Amino acid sequence: ASLGKQEEMISSMAKEMEKLEASTKAEVDALKGENAGLASKIDALERTNSKLRSSNSSSAAALKELSSKASKMSQEFKEFKALVTTSMKEQVPSVAKSTSKQVKSLVSNFMASIEDLKSNYEKEVLERKRLFNLVQELRGNIRVFARCRPPSKKELS
Repeated sequence: ASLGKQEEMISSMAKEMEKLEASTKAEVDALKGENAGLASKIDALERTNSKLRSSNSSSAAALKELSSKASKMSQEFKEFKALVTTSMKEQVPSVAKSTSKQVKSLVSNFMASIEDLKSNYEKEVLERKRLFNLVQELRGNIRVFARCRPPSKKELS
């Protein structure tokens, strides 16, 4: 009887073991599928990471190049600014002197022209007064000479 119990136990254990093997196999298959999915995700992430690293390295190189260009341009600007400042310091006084001479020359020319115009104006004013007085005198004389007397009786008949 104990042998029958043991065989029964063995058969129930075998069934249990089969069940466990089946559930374990199902779990292993599920884990394998999940592992395959995760592996494809890892591959995709590694490709993305590789692309990002490549992009990062090219961006870093471009940034380095732009930074060097910016520093070079900044240095060129400083040199240009110094050149312009020096040039301005040298040229401004000479330009100011020549401009001052030109302005003084123009002003003296204008002043001479104004004096000429004043003297001409004064001459013309005097001439105008003389001519006006002459015209007034002639009008008065003409009026006197042209005055009509009333006709006499002799002239009427």
